[in-house]
Amino acid sequence: MSRSYLKKEDEEAALRKAVAANPASPQPVLGDLAGDPDPIVRRQVAANPSTPPEVLTRLARSDDQPTRAIAEAATTPDVKLHDVLQTARDEGDDGVLVRLRIARRTDLPNGMLAELAADPDAAVVSAARSNPRFTEPGVAAHAGLLHDPP
Repeated sequence: MSRSYLKKEDEEAALRKAVAANPASPQPVLGDLAGDPDPIVRRQVAANPSTPPEVLTRLARSDDQPTRAIAEAATTPDVKLHDVLQTARDEGDDGVLVRLRIARRTDLPNGMLAELAADPDAAVVSAARSNPRFTEPGVAAHAGLLHDPP
């Protein structure tokens, strides 16, 4: 006997969310999911580091403010990112996605990358420490993270 706790629609929505969040998802699939009726799927696409710039531009014009904020975190010029980051501190789960998207950017000022490496959210910390720029001289030291604790 097979027991299913999810309705078919719930299973399909969960699958779309997982594909939208997966950095290995093909760009054409992410482009399709950017138009998904579920705002969580669109937000995951905006947060995905593999989402193409033209899709991010489209999402940055979204009527859904959290989707727009996450897409803007990827497309905002680095000189304006501090304001975006400050706003994201108070936005719950959507703020985490904004900070996560910012932490993945390779054009961050050292201080901002160091700040994200000490974020309260573990996923943001992981993304910041995985950023190729994190190993540059001074970034880890600026974050107070010369080494991980044993």
